[in-house]
Amino acid sequence: MKSKNGYLSFHHSLLNKVLKTNGESLCILDREKRYKYFNDTHKQLIETTTNNQIEVGDSFINLFEDECVRKELERNINKTLTGSELKVIQKLSSTGNGSSTVENNFIPFTDESEEIAGILIKSKKAVESRTKVEGDDRLANHDNVLAKVNNLDYNSGLINHALNSLTHGIVITDSKGIIVWANDAVTKFSGFNLSELKGQTPRIFNSEIHDESFFKKLWQTIKSGSEWKGELVNRKKNGSFYFEEMIITPILNDSREITHFIAIKQDITEQRQKEKELEKDSASLSLIVDKVPAVLWMVDSELLFLSSQGSALKQMGLKPNQVVGTTVYDFFKSKDKEYPPIKAHCDALKGSSRQFKLFWKGETFDAQVEPLRDKENRIIGCVGIAHNVTDRVKYEQALIESREKAELSNKLKSEFLAQMSHEIRTPLNVIISSASLLQEELTDSVDEDVYTSFELIDSAGRRIIRTIDLLLNMSEIHTGNYEYIKEEFNLNGDVLQQVFESYKFKANSKELQLVLSCQTDDTIISGDRHSILEIFSNLVDNAIKYTESGRVEIIVDKDEEGNLAVLIADTGIGISKDYLPHLFDKFTQEDEGYTRQYEGNGLGLALVKEYCALNNLTLDVESEKGSGTIIKILFNRSEN
Repeated sequence: MKSKNGYLSFHHSLLNKVLKTNGESLCILDREKRYKYFNDTHKQLIETTTNNQIEVGDSFINLFEDECVRKELERNINKTLTGSELKVIQKLSSTGNGSSTVENNFIPFTDESEEIAGILIKSKKAVESRTKVEGDDRLANHDNVLAKVNNLDYNSGLINHALNSLTHGIVITDSKGIIVWANDAVTKFSGFNLSELKGQTPRIFNSEIHDESFFKKLWQTIKSGSEWKGELVNRKKNGSFYFEEMIITPILNDSREITHFIAIKQDITEQRQKEKELEKDSASLSLIVDKVPAVLWMVDSELLFLSSQGSALKQMGLKPNQVVGTTVYDFFKSKDKEYPPIKAHCDALKGSSRQFKLFWKGETFDAQVEPLRDKENRIIGCVGIAHNVTDRVKYEQALIESREKAELSNKLKSEFLAQMSHEIRTPLNVIISSASLLQEELTDSVDEDVYTSFELIDSAGRRIIRTIDLLLNMSEIHTGNYEYIKEEFNLNGDVLQQVFESYKFKANSKELQLVLSCQTDDTIISGDRHSILEIFSNLVDNAIKYTESGRVEIIVDKDEEGNLAVLIADTGIGISKDYLPHLFDKFTQEDEGYTRQYEGNGLGLALVKEYCALNNLTLDVESEKGSGTIIKILFNRSEN
């Protein structure tokens, strides 16, 4: 049957072959909305959605049990029969089996009298679904091209609409390769219109990239009656190149003679460009991954290695992807699912992230395995990364050994100091006690110089004992052996009163006034009682030592923010501005040398600073040479 315009000059089976080869859902309805034709994709879509078998002549609308679906389809088809083309998104549902959301194109076609004879419905759901499954929109259902076709009783307007509605390009030539027709898709992606193509051979598309042998083999294939499938680069009208995927099928008459060739084409230029970009990105990513100082790998749901990369593979004696094709069990040479590396992979397949130590040929790796999921969040395998931590482990081990040696050294030093303290204290206490006893016995029978000697023995002995105590206390702080005991107590009643009573006699012996003034009742604090007692003992001792006349005051009060503050104020010799920054340095005094006026080893105030830090106390000093000194200890309210 010939079309009105003379486009086609061969039997109706051509249309059926083209429509069956296309991956879209296509059907043709008459004015009574009954099937005149449908392809396999449409049949599968409708039967899956409605759970009804369909045949030519069946009512399209009555297949759907949902009243809303039927009314919407009726409305769209009636509008199309008035001459309008529609593109709508519809949800085709049925109580039979479920629902499908499709993009429907309703296209009217006319008979030879130019009256609307029916409509073509083209649905895109079948193409989208196939794309998701297969990954690209290639030519589909090629096996149906040579399937048996039915004799169709419709006019050339229907054929024209049907072929031009396809997204695939259709080129039809005679047996000599002269183009007799091409659909709109071809003109769209080649740039040539139909009048420019008719009468030409396919060489009009030749990019001259393929050699003569390529086309010679192609023609040999199709002239033998076989189908040719392949990919080639063609040229557009504007001179630019594009990639095509094509199937060429010979059309045979009843005498098995070739009358025409039909080429079904698809422009895959964009796809090839994306693949090229993907390959480039993949190569760049691979280059980066290979430089990563780690081992990265991927396994499937059967724990079969899919890839292994990373520069750290060399440290394991492996090459990139060397283990691909083997299983995790093979790699670790174990079937024990409780073996940490294997268990980690098994747990990852169950959705858990796992870490484990990997020991390999003298090297130590920190490894982590994570689940690998697809777009539907289903676990399809797992990925892992391992870092070589051998040097770090060795360093940590060296640190541990060094710390143990340091702890042992500190222990020996502490034991030595304790032993020396005992060895020095014991004879000194004997000397001091014996001197005191002799002094009492000989008070009335010795002259004043001898009596003074006894006092010097007592003073020197106590000085040595104090020095030993300071050294031992400082050693405990520095070696971390000091036992900090935090407790709540009354600063005034439990500490300051004791300090006042202890140093009252020493102050009186120098004719100094020692004053304790507590101007708040809230003196409960939290801290280490022993070290806080040592702080104020040393401060009051120093204040008395460096004050020749006047007074030493211990003042307890609250500051503007409600923090408890203790001031040790004296009328002594004061401190110069130059020495003030070094006041709490160990083994220093402002007046040094053999001619210095005041005794001391420079440890008392240094120990005060350490004890203040231990109790999180704020230490502040105000002083001026010749005008006395005020040392302020502030107890933070939040800490106490």
